[in-house]
Amino acid sequence: MTSLKSENLIKKSLPLFLLLLSGLGVLLAGVLVVFFQMQVGNYERALIEKEQHSLNLQRMMVRNHFATIVGDLLFLSKQEGLKAFLQDPSRSNLDFINSEYRSFSASKKDYVQIRYLDSNGMEVVRVNSDNGQSISIPKAQLQLKRDRYYFKDTFNLDKGEVFVSPFDLNIERGKVEEPYKPVIRFATPVFDQSGVKRGIVMINYLGQDFLDIFMEISPENQSQIMLVNKEGYWLSHPEVEKEWGFMFADKRHVSITREKPEIWKEILSCFSGQLVTSEGVYAFTTVSPLDSQCISSEGSGDAFGSSDQNIAADEYFWKIISFVSKNALSSPLDKLKIYLFELGGLLFLLGAIGAWFLAETFTRRGLYQTQLVNMAHFDALTGLPNRTLFFDRLDQSLLLAKRYDRKCALLYVDLDGFKSINDTLGHTAGDELLTVVGERMVGCCRTSDTVARLGGDEYAILLTEVVDGRGAEVLAKQVLAALKAPFFLKQQEAVIGASVGIAIFPEHGKTADQLVKSADMAMYSSKGEGKNTYTFASFI
Repeated sequence: MTSLKSENLIKKSLPLFLLLLSGLGVLLAGVLVVFFQMQVGNYERALIEKEQHSLNLQRMMVRNHFATIVGDLLFLSKQEGLKAFLQDPSRSNLDFINSEYRSFSASKKDYVQIRYLDSNGMEVVRVNSDNGQSISIPKAQLQLKRDRYYFKDTFNLDKGEVFVSPFDLNIERGKVEEPYKPVIRFATPVFDQSGVKRGIVMINYLGQDFLDIFMEISPENQSQIMLVNKEGYWLSHPEVEKEWGFMFADKRHVSITREKPEIWKEILSCFSGQLVTSEGVYAFTTVSPLDSQCISSEGSGDAFGSSDQNIAADEYFWKIISFVSKNALSSPLDKLKIYLFELGGLLFLLGAIGAWFLAETFTRRGLYQTQLVNMAHFDALTGLPNRTLFFDRLDQSLLLAKRYDRKCALLYVDLDGFKSINDTLGHTAGDELLTVVGERMVGCCRTSDTVARLGGDEYAILLTEVVDGRGAEVLAKQVLAALKAPFFLKQQEAVIGASVGIAIFPEHGKTADQLVKSADMAMYSSKGEGKNTYTFASFI
């Protein structure tokens, strides 16, 4: 591989080397000046493009994350255990709901609370996730929430509508909980079989996990990444003391609206773009994570305050802002000036060596840009297509399936028992296991199929063309058998399983989001049925 890369580099560099060598004596100074100006322009353009690309990835991540949470919420609101309790509020039915919520919470570590509240706002069931443990709260510790804005706003909704709260800090017993717990509350009303509204089901999503993921895919340079709500308050900022100003009476003035009013005005007026200022470059984009069935409100920073008004899905948005200071922009270019001055002297004395080095620098830069594109589309650990490339291929497959009136299938695979491997053998063994899992899945598939790692221990397999569900079922059995076999890791042998959800286009979804959501819900049904099995999605 190294030999091939070297040969390719030499082949691509040779014409430029000969050109530079022939005119070196006369044109050296001019070439270096032109080269520097080109590098300045390319560097600035590449930097802005990289920032914008990262922001777009973050925006896609947020939308996909929200769609998953809303799907989980609607799934909980339709569970049989809850329906049975609404008909017969017996102790056994109540215990059954608690058990269901604990199981669901155990598989979703970032759901800090799962609750069912009755029509009076009283918590009937609450399961907390605390340090990886799912705990049912005793009846004596359940709280009355009828005066909280999120209960009022949710209880006023119609069937099938979802309330998504503003991103704020959790409040317990009238005070902001410390240490701070950023949360987003997802809730929907619950109706009994007679159509009577009986309460709400709510998920408190631990926003810190979301912010951590958000920062993990931020550009790896000197940029400052900020997440700002529609009112101009920072939800994430390099200076943590500037965050969550709207939650505290003495910090209401701490916002980008007050500190950078003209810049905020420009950012607020556009969906995405760049602003070049005397301070540096701002790149920004807008995240509107809610689907049409979702409703939010202005919320309230006060413990028992009411929302000022409801807001529609398209009015619920954040701004992701990346700022690169003038110093950060100029620092690499200053270094480049010095480097080219020294290089000029070397080229003058050692023409052939200097000319070759310059040609190689140009060429290596182009190859590096190609490598960056590959890094943006493939998982760094397993080498499999990542979420971005997977959704691109899924969209293309759906377009071809619609055009040629054929079917395609999606398998959503979640590993069973992976956490225990990480906990007992360590993350190095976990990474090794994830890589071998990907290899085994690829070995089960056709070359035309796509095996992707969506994140963590979640994988997806796209079958671009199937006659019916039987082909997907055969593949699911092969995958389950392959993953059930022991894994001989460097440390010791490990055994895991998998839960598989199968969705067929167009029976289980006519869009990429519908198909993924259907497969995801089917996968959770497999987990509910005892894991290490597969389940077909329900018809839409």
